[in-house]
Amino acid sequence: MDPVFTPAGIYNSGDVYSSLQQADGKLVVSGAYSRVNGTTTSSVVRLNTNGTLDAAFQQNLGTGVTTRGVEALSNGQLMLVSYLGVGNPIIANGVTRTGLLRLNATGTADATFDAGTGPAGGNINHAAQLANGQFIVVGL
Repeated sequence: MDPVFTPAGIYNSGDVYSSLQQADGKLVVSGAYSRVNGTTTSSVVRLNTNGTLDAAFQQNLGTGVTTRGVEALSNGQLMLVSYLGVGNPIIANGVTRTGLLRLNATGTADATFDAGTGPAGGNINHAAQLANGQFIVVGL
């Protein structure tokens, strides 16, 4: 047990679908919520090693977006996975994507990555980067 870490309070339905720990010890958490530790947030946040919100992580995701998962990429970027069926694209810093959005290490959108419209009539549940840099995407 880490005596310095204070668990984050997740509010407004409070569903966490995915989390990961980065090399620097910070946690990235995705799900369906709108507040963390009393602060209005998007559905993806990064927590400092003591459990407080990382104010430098400027993801600027649109409200109402449910992120199903977050994956760490080998270059320090993050891949966000969102349900396609709900009709809400992922939006970060003016970049709009359906299903998959890649974030830079700072939390800003990587506008150079566009996976297209995604699968027809389905949801993405997980995306993993292959050794050759491509992604395998699975869902229903």
